Amino acid sequence: MNTISMVRRLIGPALVLVLLSGLIVPHITAHAEGSDTDPSLTTETSSEETVVPAVSFLNAPTGLTTTAKNGNKIRLQWDPVEGAATYVIYEAEYDPDLGEPITEDDFYELDETKKTAYNSTDLTGGCFYTYRVAAVDATGTVMSEYTESQPTESYRFKLATPYATMHLGKSVTVSPIKEGTGTVTWTSDDTSIATVTKKGKITGKALGSTTVRATFRDVSIDINVTVTDLAIDVSHYQGKINWDGVRTSGVSVAMFKATEGTAIIDSTFNYNYSNARRAGIKVGCYSFSHATTVAQAKKEAKYVLKLLKGRPLDYPICMDFESLNVINKTTPAKRMKIILAYKKVIENAGYTFALYTGSAWINKYLIPAQLEGVNLWLARYNGGKTYCEYTGPGNIIMWQYGPEKITGISGNTDGNHLYNVPLIK
Repeated sequence: MNTISMVRRLIGPALVLVLLSGLIVPHITAHAEGSDTDPSLTTETSSEETVVPAVSFLNAPTGLTTTAKNGNKIRLQWDPVEGAATYVIYEAEYDPDLGEPITEDDFYELDETKKTAYNSTDLTGGCFYTYRVAAVDATGTVMSEYTESQPTESYRFKLATPYATMHLGKSVTVSPIKEGTGTVTWTSDDTSIATVTKKGKITGKALGSTTVRATFRDVSIDINVTVTDLAIDVSHYQGKINWDGVRTSGVSVAMFKATEGTAIIDSTFNYNYSNARRAGIKVGCYSFSHATTVAQAKKEAKYVLKLLKGRPLDYPICMDFESLNVINKTTPAKRMKIILAYKKVIENAGYTFALYTGSAWINKYLIPAQLEGVNLWLARYNGGKTYCEYTGPGNIIMWQYGPEKITGISGNTDGNHLYNVPLIK
């Protein structure tokens, strides 16, 4: 560490120039006794007198600006100083709530840079910071006076999720994560689809999608909002259902369990099919698959068709693909062949196909790229999340997110977001 570095760390840049200017190293000479009368007897015990000339002058940096950036960062910029090789940056934290001014002791050396810009990071959100910048020459022995910035508040702003999915007439509140003073403002691009309050409560007004925007200071974050119909899926586990009551809960679509494998027909399927349609609810069905071969998959698909006997469906026949026994006996490539074979039989009969499975299962057990052009009914219990989190190939028609209490059904049943997207025929 050179002399100037030691000094500036102890006392700061303000006094460095004063101490270094005109510094003289004393000349020390010793003479033997009587040397004043006999110069030949003079004995010199030190070097020649050495004078360190006054250091050259550096101007203090000008044009210092500080700009707060999202993520608790502050950007410093200043004009270059002629003759400067580096710049020393000092930082002091200031809490306006304490009402105490910044003193010399509050500053510490933060860094040294060759550039005329610097990013101060990892700051505390909501705190104010003041900076001093001084220029230093190439020898490291000349430092200018410092230039001091105005206090600048650091801040951070983000949202827990960039997505919000809700049923028609229902609301979701998006809570911002904010550090720093100021107010978050909210706007909706299309208030006919979704409105938003000043506290971030988004309400679905019509089926469709729009963007809600949250703005804090100079940062705007978009939220992709989707307003959906409510769909449910039921089986004999729900017992006898009052479908007129279900309709009053706002349910638009019901998916019934039809079959399992090639030997089990759900005991409530025919009752549910007839009475849900009578109540004005659109219907689809699903079959739990145990197929471990292409041949078995075709038989399962034909078993569902035999039960339907050509009866119309508003929504797909879904292959419920979530058996661990199937996973243990097959490979991803074979599973895809099983699914696509089932799909082909259903579509050849004039019905629409969809695959029911978990979003995690797709990535772990299937080959996602081969799901391009396949309708997907995804199970993803949200745990408070407002979107299904799957963004891979396939046409997402429904998201099963968790239990719902529905009028006309004893106990809970699975709730689903029904997306307003065209089915792939």
